Amino acid sequence: MYLKHSTKIVFIDDDPNQLTVLKEIFDNKYENCEYFSDLKSIGRFIGSYKFKDEIVSGKSFTEIVHKLNDVARSAEKYNQLSVVIIDYKLSEKTNGLDVLRKLKSKSVFRILNTGVADETIAIKAFNLKEIDGFYKKLTDIKILMDLIENGINSYFEKRMAEIKSFIEEVGAPEDVFLHHFDRIIKKHKIEEQYLIDDKRSHLLIDKDRAIYSFLVMPLKSVPDQIDILEGRGLPGVANQVLGRTKMLYNNRCFSHVRGMEDLIFPCKVILGREPYMYNLVRGDVLGLLSC
Repeated sequence: MYLKHSTKIVFIDDDPNQLTVLKEIFDNKYENCEYFSDLKSIGRFIGSYKFKDEIVSGKSFTEIVHKLNDVARSAEKYNQLSVVIIDYKLSEKTNGLDVLRKLKSKSVFRILNTGVADETIAIKAFNLKEIDGFYKKLTDIKILMDLIENGINSYFEKRMAEIKSFIEEVGAPEDVFLHHFDRIIKKHKIEEQYLIDDKRSHLLIDKDRAIYSFLVMPLKSVPDQIDILEGRGLPGVANQVLGRTKMLYNNRCFSHVRGMEDLIFPCKVILGREPYMYNLVRGDVLGLLSC
């Protein structure tokens, strides 16, 4: 995942008791949930919500990465709407599908909450792509939890659709790389991810808002790293790079970083068809959140 952070999840149901049950479950799971039961409040929310810059796009990979850095610095990102769960029967005149049709968004994942009698309507709406999923009331709540998780992932997949074409130019990451990256995500309980270069380096933020820099360099770049270090009068570090115990994070996007020494890190190697050198550094060592 090249972009991921906490977002807003909205539950809409005309039954306050149903919303109370949902609130008890999902407020413990997600940071930013909002609940609506009053039709006027629902209308105001839907009508006033602004879907800005949903699709992260640009004319070049560097431009897209800069936009991702802007997202990382923005506090507004946590209020971006990713998933809506809405009851089908809201009133005699209004149903959930009527409300969802007013959502002018290409990315928000739409879940219809239905009773047994409404299942046929939900299936038809799904086939017409008016909704992205549906949940039958009184069935296993884990089904709804899984739907919401799928919805959050779908939201970010849609937002990052354009970057995939750039990523494909440098090739998809190998399974061994993804395995190492996933282990880091789980071990450090990472909740936010921001791609920062075409080598798949990321800025990572955990559940306590601690920041990590996951820096990556392809092993085939070692000769270039050595040339740069020797040219700067650092032959000792060049030998360490040759021995694969250190790496020079050489990326022209970070010219604001002071001095060559600030870009030299201890490293480990991920073996595979295309080996990588990497390090997980505590802190925003490239100054992405302040530049």
